[in-house]
Amino acid sequence: MLFSIGSCDILVRNGCTDGSAENYDSKASRSDGSCIYRSSGVLYWDNGMNNYFNFNGITSVTIEFAGEVLVENADISQYDYLNNPSCNGTNWPAFDTYIYKDYSQLENVILYDQNDSLILSEIIYLGKGCNTYEIQF
Repeated sequence: MLFSIGSCDILVRNGCTDGSAENYDSKASRSDGSCIYRSSGVLYWDNGMNNYFNFNGITSVTIEFAGEVLVENADISQYDYLNNPSCNGTNWPAFDTYIYKDYSQLENVILYDQNDSLILSEIIYLGKGCNTYEIQF
């Protein structure tokens, strides 16, 4: 009598196993760190920053986010700095991007005044989904 013992190979498929990711792979059985998440947000400043602008004669700003210009020479008086914005229905500068591998990513925000002089350069910690981010000194 001859017996044959075969092996049963279990196939492992690497991919994004997080169902909330943009590139979720329902057939993946092991996460490979490739998940991509949508991140959007609104940049704003408070009364203290607005006072700094007024004290220093700054009437308009250019805001760069992650190397891209969000607004150019925007009149600061159009922004309601007394009320924190939400992700819906705001005129504050907004962005839409992707973050990779986990729920967070660092990006650079740069503000210039109407004379293209640097006001500040700040790193913000992006999260998944839509969030508001206060620009401050």
